[in-house]
Amino acid sequence: MQIKPGKRKLSSADWFLIRWLVFCFPIGLMMLWRRRCRWPKGRKIAITVGIGAVLALIILPQTAPPDPVIGGIRVVSIGSHMGEVMGPEKPEGLTAERALIIRAGAQPPSPTPEPEQAQAPTPEPVIVYINDGGKYYHLKSCRYVYNHTPSFELSARIASLFDPCDVCNPPVFQ
Repeated sequence: MQIKPGKRKLSSADWFLIRWLVFCFPIGLMMLWRRRCRWPKGRKIAITVGIGAVLALIILPQTAPPDPVIGGIRVVSIGSHMGEVMGPEKPEGLTAERALIIRAGAQPPSPTPEPEQAQAPTPEPVIVYINDGGKYYHLKSCRYVYNHTPSFELSARIASLFDPCDVCNPPVFQ
């Protein structure tokens, strides 16, 4: 077999470089552009551009955006102000508030208001603190409460699982 003039046979160093380009392209590209590689500059540019194009196809896939969902609510405008939102038409003879309640699946309020009854004020919830792995619940002012101690609302469950602290004497759930 004769070698044509102007063409040379690939040496073992060339095959070594090709293996690095195929299996670990960053190191292969670095070796390609070093002075020891005697390949023509045009070939080096073509290989570098080819590897860049393959990477671009892998990293930046051309995908279409998802199709919008048909039905439901449509946003008319978006901005720093409140946009107008369009939805299904309300049934005839209903106010917008009653139509919204009916669509949400809740029972509409009765048309006649109920007489106001004197209600007792709702007691404010008692917040207690329980350390991780602790056996007692504490008040915020207790010396056993730290910045990272989680807080809970005192309930029957808390009172059944934990005892009140003897130092700060938190209230007992009734």
